[in-house]
Amino acid sequence: MLVTEIGCKGVKPSLDVMNEGTTEGQILSKLYNYVVTAPGGPLRVYWVIETEDPSYLWAPFDWDSIEDHEKSATK
Repeated sequence: MLVTEIGCKGVKPSLDVMNEGTTEGQILSKLYNYVVTAPGGPLRVYWVIETEDPSYLWAPFDWDSIEDHEKSATK
């Protein structure tokens, strides 16, 4: 059964984390690639900047199962 965890991170207003042409955007892109290729990591990760308050970056993480999520959390 697919399990989705939703994380939230604060973003400084001056940072353009969704633009890979910026340093902060490159960091977010590298983080995404690391997370989805790490052994035992999630299947997919999505990054979304909140429309009403762009100081919030939401990140749903998809896991194969709750057991896979728990194994990853204990590493």
